[in-house]
Amino acid sequence: MIILRSYGRNDTKFLRHQTNYFKKAGVIMKYQVKIIETLAMTIEVEAPSAEEAVNQVENKYRNEEIVVESSAGPDVEFIVPLIG
Repeated sequence: MIILRSYGRNDTKFLRHQTNYFKKAGVIMKYQVKIIETLAMTIEVEAPSAEEAVNQVENKYRNEEIVVESSAGPDVEFIVPLIG
């Protein structure tokens, strides 16, 4: 999954229009591109409540008994904020 966002304006058409305008004018812009990888793993536990289930998994995670791996491939987002 690839997501392109601009902070302050979620309108990617505006971002494309602005980029094309500056490109035609020969203006070089600076961009900061943030890459966010999100790994996910589902763990099944038996517990008397959802809260206890979360506590069990959190404790195992913090004690490194559970390690979230990227074998399935992470979701990736590319975020481009506008720099003024």
